[in-house]
Amino acid sequence: MDSKTIKKLLLNTSPPFQPELLQGKFISDVHWKVLEWNDVNIKNLACFYQFRTSETIGKINMYPDNCVKFLFECVPGSDVSKARFMGINTKKTELELMPGTKYFMFMPYSHLGLHLLASSAELQNVSMDIETVLSKNNALAICQNHINDKTSFNENIKVILENASNDVKDGYTVGISDYCSLAMCLSNGNINAENIERFTGYSSRHCRGKFKDSYGFGPKMYCRILRFQGAMDELIRQFDKDALDIVSDHGYFDQAHFIKDFKLFTDMCPNELKRAIGMGQRDNMAYKFRV
Repeated sequence: MDSKTIKKLLLNTSPPFQPELLQGKFISDVHWKVLEWNDVNIKNLACFYQFRTSETIGKINMYPDNCVKFLFECVPGSDVSKARFMGINTKKTELELMPGTKYFMFMPYSHLGLHLLASSAELQNVSMDIETVLSKNNALAICQNHINDKTSFNENIKVILENASNDVKDGYTVGISDYCSLAMCLSNGNINAENIERFTGYSSRHCRGKFKDSYGFGPKMYCRILRFQGAMDELIRQFDKDALDIVSDHGYFDQAHFIKDFKLFTDMCPNELKRAIGMGQRDNMAYKFRV
């Protein structure tokens, strides 16, 4: 499968979805794009967000999406930003934001090849200053010196593309974990061990071990998060659709299975999340933009 085909297939899957970064209650001036950010990774796409917080915001919820995140806080009046790293979440976490502040977020589909100073397992469900997880001369760490309150969304993307991609090119070789994650993404999490074996050419045991070394958890959890992401996306964007209608669309065995995963990842039932996030705002800028 060539890179052009892979890109086309990935663009047809649902991108990582963080609804509270797109809704209008505490967030405004939302910008959002999915772009290629390097020419090394198989999954070389990334989500780029930019938004401004209201004067009353304190915390928003972030839900599991299998991605690491680099969040740049553009302090008003400063020529530089403060960057934060967020590891892959396997549960809902709270993101504390400053009121009246612009934020820019870089969310690569794959973190493999980034020169992180700790393992994925150690970085799971954590948030820390970028200097804690990257060396001072790392290309991504340097980006915070060029992203600020005055730079535009497209200018900030350009900073990432011109700097961060060089970090991945430095000695990275595509491996089994890349192919495993690609197979799972293209199936939206609905793939069994036998089909992963067929896709990669390696035994399921070998794939499972390599994948856990790279991500800090196994393929089963990765698939659960992919299914949850697709279901949450549909649940919130298609506001009039009943949660039960989504069960079979995303590979859940039954209603109990669907609700169990939602509670695991959000601490809420599907319809509770729908009410909490949607709040009748399907016509606001965020949802129009997402659709």
